[in-house]
Amino acid sequence: MAIQRLAEEVIDQIAAGEVVERPASVVKELLENALDAAAKSIQIEVTGGGDERIAVSDDGLGIPAAEIQLAFSRHATSKLRATGDLARLNTLGFRGEALATIAAVSQLTAITRHQDDRLGTRVFLEGGKWRRQQSEPSPRGSTFIVENLFFNTPARLKFLKHPNTEKRQLARVVERYAFLYSDVRFSYLQEGKVRFHTSGNGNRFDTLVNVLGLAHARQMMPLPAAELRGVAALRGSIQVNGFTSAPSLHRADRNQIAIFVNDRWIQDTRLMYAINRAYENILLAGRFPYAFIDIQMPKDQVDVNVHPTKSEVRFQQPETVFAAVFQAIQNAHLATETNPVSLAFTAQHAETKKRWFDEWVGPPDYRSTELREVAEEDLGEKRALPPRTLPPLRVVGQIGAQFIVAEGPAGIYLIDQHAAHHRLLFEQMKAESEQGELAPQELSQTHHQNLAEEAAERIHNLQEHLKPLGICVESFGPNRFAIRALPRQCLQPHCEVDQFLPALAAADPSEKDNLLNVLTAQAAYRDGQLLSMEQQQHLARALERCPNPLESPQGSPTLIHITRDQLAREFRR
Repeated sequence: MAIQRLAEEVIDQIAAGEVVERPASVVKELLENALDAAAKSIQIEVTGGGDERIAVSDDGLGIPAAEIQLAFSRHATSKLRATGDLARLNTLGFRGEALATIAAVSQLTAITRHQDDRLGTRVFLEGGKWRRQQSEPSPRGSTFIVENLFFNTPARLKFLKHPNTEKRQLARVVERYAFLYSDVRFSYLQEGKVRFHTSGNGNRFDTLVNVLGLAHARQMMPLPAAELRGVAALRGSIQVNGFTSAPSLHRADRNQIAIFVNDRWIQDTRLMYAINRAYENILLAGRFPYAFIDIQMPKDQVDVNVHPTKSEVRFQQPETVFAAVFQAIQNAHLATETNPVSLAFTAQHAETKKRWFDEWVGPPDYRSTELREVAEEDLGEKRALPPRTLPPLRVVGQIGAQFIVAEGPAGIYLIDQHAAHHRLLFEQMKAESEQGELAPQELSQTHHQNLAEEAAERIHNLQEHLKPLGICVESFGPNRFAIRALPRQCLQPHCEVDQFLPALAAADPSEKDNLLNVLTAQAAYRDGQLLSMEQQQHLARALERCPNPLESPQGSPTLIHITRDQLAREFRR
C-alpha cells in the first residue's frame, strides 16, 4: 500500500480515540473547560450510560461569538502560547483538543454567551462537521450537549461497558472534581434525577458527605498539617492535604482512591503504591482504603504534558513526592491513635465534624452476627454504621478454641468468643424484636422433643411469650412438643435444637430480656469451638461497633485489654 496523507476526518477520529475513551472522558474534558472558565456552578445531566446524551452547563465566561468556530478546531486554545508556558500552567486544559475530538465522534450542540456579548451563539456539529450556527438570547456561560457518542465509530461503541458500569465511571469523575473544587456548586443528574449536589461553600468535608454519604465520611481522617519528616529536597514547598480513611473503612478495590496534583486529578501507580504502603499491617490483604489526596507543589517540578488525556504526570523528584504522601497518611494515623474510639479531626474541621455528628441519627444495626458494611459499589444505597465503641482490631488468631487474640492501637485484646458472640446476638435480636423484625424461620423438618414434667409445664405457660421471639412450639402430648420454627440466629451450624426449650424453661419470663438472654446464650459460639479466621474477624469487627462491648448480657467480661506499657513491664523493658 502506497504511503499517503490521512484524510482530516480520519485524523480527527484517531485523535478522538486518544482523548475520548468513554463517556466519562467527555464529562472530564467538559468539566475542566468549565472550571478553566471560572464557573461557580456546573450541572451535569446524563442519559443511559452517557452514550445517549451528556449535557454539561456552566456559568463561566463563555466563548466569544467571533471565536466559536476556532474553538472547535484542533490545537486551538487560549491557555498557552509557547512551550515555556507548560511549566507555568494555571489551567486544567492546554492541548486545544477537547471540543474538536468530542465533536468528531458525536452529535454536539453548544449554546454559549461570552460575558461581553449581548447575544449567545448556538451551534450544531455532527461527526466533526459544521452543520448550523445561529444567534439567540442565552445566559452567560456555556452548555454542551453531546448525543449519540461514537455513532460514527461503531467499533468503539461495542467496547463500552454495561450502562451501569459507565454510570459509575461518570459519577466518579464528577465526584472527584466536586471534592477538589469544593467552592463550586456541582449538580449531577442521571435520567433526570439528582444523584448528588454540593453547596459550593468551600468545605471539603461537606463535599465528602455528599459524595460518600455521612456513614463513610465520618470515618475519614483529615491529613494533619505538619512538617513531613524526611522530605528534604522539597521541604517547605510541597503540601499534602485531603482525607484518608480510618482502618474501619475499607473496600475490595482501589476505586475510592483519588490523587490530585496542583488541582488536577491524575493516575499514578507509584503514588497509589505509597498510599497502600501506608496501610500495610493496618488493613487485611486485599482490602484498600478510601483516600482523597491533594498534592500542591512547584509547577516546574511536575510535567503535565505526558498523555493526551492529561491524566498522567511526570515528577522531577518522584521519591520526594512518594515520601511526602506516605508520611502525611502516617501522620493522620498517629493523630487519631491517641483517641482511637472517636476519630479526632484537626482544629479546622472540628466545627464541621460536630455539626454533622449532631445531625446524624443511626440506631445500632445488628442484622447479622457479622458486621454489615455499607454497599460499596452502589452509592445510592448508603447506610449509617453504628458509632465505634472500640478501636480498630486486627485479629491474630484463636487460642485454645476459646479466646481470640487481636491487636489494637494501644496493645492487645483477648476476646472471649462465647461472651462476645452472646453480647452481639443479644443486641441484634433485641433490636430486631423492638422493630418487629424477629421473624421465625421454619425448620426443614419439625423437631419433636420430650421434657421433664416441670419443664414441660413451664414451656406450656411460656408459649405466648415465645412467639414474639420467633419460636413456634406446639404441644404434642403431655410432655412432648413440636418445634416448627426458630429465629435464624438459632439455626447456625453449631446450634442444637434440643438445647433451647430446657434452657428457656429455667428462665424468668417476667422480663422479655431474660428470655432473650437465655436464648442468645444457647445460640452463641461455644467454648472449644474452632472458628475460621473469617469468623474471628467478623466477630471482632462487630464488637468494635457494639453499644455494650465490654461485658456479656450475663455480666461476664467479653474481652481483656493489655496495654503496651503492661507488656513492656512484663518484659522488663
